[in-house]
Amino acid sequence: MRWMLCILVLVVTGFSVAAEDKPSDLKVEASGLRVIAPFSVNDEALNAFGSRTPGTTATLLITSPSDRIVHFDHASSTITRFTDDKGNDLLAKPAGPATPNPEKIVQQGLALFPQISKDGKACAVEVNAPVLPAKGSTSIKLAGTLTLVCASATKEIVQKDVPVKNGSKIDAQKLALTLVQVGKPLVGDEPLSITLRSHESLDDLADVKFFKADGTEIKSRSVGGLSKMAVLGELTVEWCFNLAEMSDAVTIKLFVWSDRQVKKTNFELTIGPGL
Repeated sequence: MRWMLCILVLVVTGFSVAAEDKPSDLKVEASGLRVIAPFSVNDEALNAFGSRTPGTTATLLITSPSDRIVHFDHASSTITRFTDDKGNDLLAKPAGPATPNPEKIVQQGLALFPQISKDGKACAVEVNAPVLPAKGSTSIKLAGTLTLVCASATKEIVQKDVPVKNGSKIDAQKLALTLVQVGKPLVGDEPLSITLRSHESLDDLADVKFFKADGTEIKSRSVGGLSKMAVLGELTVEWCFNLAEMSDAVTIKLFVWSDRQVKKTNFELTIGPGL
């Protein structure tokens, strides 16, 4: 339910990045191509790929051999060409009446929800177009500029003796967090769940670890990763962790990126049935 709400109310906000762009070693390739014809029947169960939206979609895979990908900068990324090999613009407004059903509308161009791998070395993002390639087309031309924020080093911020209860605060070096939903986890067999909530972006936050008073680390795992919602202009960011041990108070170590840099790469691909 939280994920559905996030989709409905997510607002793309500005992202603070380093002032100077660095040379890019990013690699861009096509990892998928999907073409869905306009539907000839009303039964959505018969729609190709379980989709409700006809059109053309390509998936781009961006890899970073040196640094970790922290964020896909949607606002600074553009698609300059999405055509078939006959020159038809797939991003053009399709012929015929527009559908009034909002469920059939998807984000054209770069999708709003890129996926970053757990190790931060790869990012996948879809590019959507409402028009199908012409009959007899054999390839797709896709070009543009992609901007990502990358980093490789972190610094540690330590907050000691944080009470494990709802409402406990963490206020350290511009990171303002509140413990919420403290208790038995909704998912998982661990005895304790802690959600960290903030009204800031937390884009600098790389990892969180929990420790007992004697310095022993409490085994923990992230549940779902960072989630962001914006309702009526207020941003809420949450990160849930399941802990393997109960404790009345914990030392929390926050690991923040210390060397963020912008990497921008231009790409031009020819995508065929064999990719």
